[in-house]
Amino acid sequence: MALSARDKKSLLALIEKAQLVYLLTRYPRKQVLDDAGDVAKLETGLADMRAAANELSEKIREDHALVRWDELAKKPDSPELAWRVA
Repeated sequence: MALSARDKKSLLALIEKAQLVYLLTRYPRKQVLDDAGDVAKLETGLADMRAAANELSEKIREDHALVRWDELAKKPDSPELAWRVA
């Protein structure tokens, strides 16, 4: 499957941001959620992932239906919900 340049760029951005969010989830939940700086990093990372995911073509989303695109598209209301989305 050949990807367009736009999709490649968006996928790379999505993976880059996902790595940062994933690394935060390797720490204990309470430790991350009790630190305002870590919560901000988590929410910023998810927002960046959301922006990169919005740039992907519909074909990519359909081909990778196991990814919860609808869940990623919603902005979490609380740090606890952001943790669950991450």
